[in-house]
Amino acid sequence: MAREVYEAKASFIATVDGVPVSVRKGDTVRAGHEILKGREALFNRQTVRFETASAPRGRRKLETD
Repeated sequence: MAREVYEAKASFIATVDGVPVSVRKGDTVRAGHEILKGREALFNRQTVRFETASAPRGRRKLETD
């Protein structure tokens, strides 16, 4: 099951667990990440076009013939 992905509408700096985090316009984050809490309005929900059959573990190579 795919989790939702969100894209930053604009660049901003936030503090997460006492650490400043720089987010650039277009950066993506998965649902449930700490950076989203209280900042949902700064992100747009995205639609995943290509999904794997199971949850990815690291990067997966696109198979071609």
